[in-house]
Amino acid sequence: SKAASRLLKHGGAFYVVYRPDRLDDLMLALRQNSLAPKRMTLVYGDAQHDACLVLVEAKKSGGAGIFVTKPLLIKDNGADSADMRYIYENGEFHERFRKK
Repeated sequence: SKAASRLLKHGGAFYVVYRPDRLDDLMLALRQNSLAPKRMTLVYGDAQHDACLVLVEAKKSGGAGIFVTKPLLIKDNGADSADMRYIYENGEFHERFRKK
């Protein structure tokens, strides 16, 4: 995150895919490098397992406050979840994952 902070302009966005068990380290590193976490999504393989990834959007020199989205399930009953199909088809998250 030090390199990202150096390269970003004020208000620039930084996106990271990280291990959920290291989330505390990520948040500390972001803050130490003037990157404020703004949105976080926990990703689950399916509803029966623990989170396998965390997606974080941060802003350089951003203020306090983070939006935690609903969980993203990759699979639902063995098939791609509706949210994953939406991402595949549209190349972006459904509006349910954006702050209103």
